[in-house]
Amino acid sequence: MTASTRSSSLRPRITDPTNAVLSLYKLESDLQQAMTTPNALIFHENEQVIMLVSASTTAALERNLNVIANVATGLSISIGASEIYDANEHHFNSRDLASQAAEGLSPRGRAGHLRYREMGLELLLKGQARQDDLAFVHNILGALVQDPRHRVLRETLLRYVQEGKSVTRSAQALGIHPNTLYQRLQRIEAVTGRSIADVSDVTLLSLACKSTPNI
Repeated sequence: MTASTRSSSLRPRITDPTNAVLSLYKLESDLQQAMTTPNALIFHENEQVIMLVSASTTAALERNLNVIANVATGLSISIGASEIYDANEHHFNSRDLASQAAEGLSPRGRAGHLRYREMGLELLLKGQARQDDLAFVHNILGALVQDPRHRVLRETLLRYVQEGKSVTRSAQALGIHPNTLYQRLQRIEAVTGRSIADVSDVTLLSLACKSTPNI
């Protein structure tokens, strides 16, 4: 009897490019120590750390991927994951998808785990020159990024976008009352000249925040 195996390729992103070789071995070692998931193959190839995780069912693999997400946060690293697949010939393509997801986490400015299927704006922004990103950010956010006095408003907008424009979650993350958040959002609208309630404006604001999180 044969069993079908579901697999996913993952690519942890190296955060210390100044010593890539040492970083490869250290990251590989850290992952091996942190991983409690069975059926996980961890190795490095062409200056990349690659994880191949398999399970007998999709549900089991989903549980394994949740463990990996916790590992990524615990080690403060970025891990990109491919789509789940069940044929060996998809290994190489899945590795590419995992690499794209890992690179997609970089503009978000935080550690974690991103699946290729969850990439949205990152696919649109991929390949843009740094100067083009900065020009876009300054054009959309204006004085919000140019004036140091607006630092609190910048941080508020970034958190608001990161929390999916949820007032409750944003206020909790910022440690402020929801009414205070509403007041800040009104000031952001005044500074940028864009309306949080307008779909086009809020899309542009979100794009600008995701283009350069550390503005």
